[in-house]
Amino acid sequence: MEPALPDDSPKPDAPLRRRSLAGPILIGAVLSILLTAAGIGLFAVLQGRVPLLTDADFARAEKTWETAGPQNYQYDLLIGGRQSGKVHAVVHHGVVTELTRDGLEPKRKQTWDYWRIEQLFDFIADDLAVQKDPAKKAAQFNIPGDTILTLRAKFDPRYGYPIRYRRAFAAQNLDLDWSIVRFEPLPP
Repeated sequence: MEPALPDDSPKPDAPLRRRSLAGPILIGAVLSILLTAAGIGLFAVLQGRVPLLTDADFARAEKTWETAGPQNYQYDLLIGGRQSGKVHAVVHHGVVTELTRDGLEPKRKQTWDYWRIEQLFDFIADDLAVQKDPAKKAAQFNIPGDTILTLRAKFDPRYGYPIRYRRAFAAQNLDLDWSIVRFEPLPP
């Protein structure tokens, strides 16, 4: 008679061992909470780098641009919000000579002027006026005049142009954010 091979199957009266999923689930939950907290912290830090806009900061930056800003320059601007995209502008003596939005040249050249740095300052000035006047806020954006509007901006210390700008309305989908990611003075 041949020797019996060992039987690896569990015995009917032996309890089955089950792996508990509680440990991996708990670890996953803790990691998820930590990653979420880290993301919120990083967002807060990045937002903190763009200070609240004051009239004094705006006036100082605009004056710096008027006195130190080059007449010839090019820049790349990233737009966030509902109409996000990328703008590349080349300006010579206050005239936009080249413009692309998302790699395409806009057909209507009369819109090109909006992309001079002076026009970006005008845009910010308009938002500052709206922030102070509930009637303008209601009329321009068709929202309640008491809606909180927060403006943040960071300006280039050498030339004064707005490096980063953020407009945020409380509980509204009208936020706007832009960043000049590359700015280069050009020779005359």
